[in-house]
This record gives sequence, structure tokens and C-alpha cells, in this order.
Amino acid sequence: MKKKIFITLGIFYLFFMILMFAATSNDEPENKNSNILTIREYGDKYPYTIDNLELKCSPVNAVWVETTSGEKYSLNGNAMNLLKSDSTHKGSTNLILKKGKTDIEILNKGFELCKNK
Repeated sequence: MKKKIFITLGIFYLFFMILMFAATSNDEPENKNSNILTIREYGDKYPYTIDNLELKCSPVNAVWVETTSGEKYSLNGNAMNLLKSDSTHKGSTNLILKKGKTDIEILNKGFELCKNK
């Protein structure tokens, strides 16, 4: 009788572990961060000359992007004012926009990010 209980508990434990593993695994890349902007994600619509930018915002709707080396580029006037005394602030995203591109979609995504904070 004890042997049947241990076997049943063992099977239950194994089944539980398989379910836990399946629930925590996914098919998305491990470093998926919706605030990271990449050429891979946007393809030809990617507006910047620098890849792998992090979209950031503050509670006052200041929206900017930041490079992996820490350089910051403002998407709006609020960010320009907020970052004006920051030595890593390089100016507007106009400095890194590809010719003929606009980053209004990125700005709107930044405003959504601000709302969710």
C-alpha cells in the first residue's frame, strides 16, 4: 500500500514539475523588452541611425531614447528641459533620425509607457 502511495506521489510530482516548466517557458527571445527599439523589430520603418535604443520617460511626459553607452536623445520638449543639465544628453532625436524618417510612432509609444508607470 505504501509503495502505491509513493509511486502515485512521484507521478504527481513529475506531472506538476512538467506543468510548471511549460508555464514558465516561452518561444520569445530571452531578452525581450518592449522598451528596447531595434532595427530587427521595426525593419525598414526603423527611424534611427543607432540600433538598440531604450525608450524612457518620466512622470512629466518627458520622452527620450538612450543608447547602450548612456547617451540620451530627447523626443519632446519636456525631455529637452528635463535633461538640459545632463552631460549625457546629446540633443534631439533629430540628430539620429534617418533622412526622410519621422519618430512620431516612437514618441506615441513613449507616452503610452509614461501612462503605464
